[in-house]
Amino acid sequence: MGDVERAEALSRELLEIAGSDARAKRFAFHFLADCALIEGDCVLAEKRYRGSLLAALPLGDVLETSFEVQGIAMAAAGRGDLRRGIGPRAV
Repeated sequence: MGDVERAEALSRELLEIAGSDARAKRFAFHFLADCALIEGDCVLAEKRYRGSLLAALPLGDVLETSFEVQGIAMAAAGRGDLRRGIGPRAV
């Protein structure tokens, strides 16, 4: 809805209360990454998507994991690193 500050605050709050809940951590990191990407900070977005990926892997959910890989690719492409973002065969 365009309120990145509010989304980031809520995501940070979710991360604080997530405890050992890997799914909640994944969502928190994912939304924090989305906020960074919206604001144009692709380096931070990639770092946060990686955090979300690390939280998603133990869940064994292929769909959730693929969202984070896509996020990493978008952040890398946003930095101009197309080879890393979409793979060498596609460039």
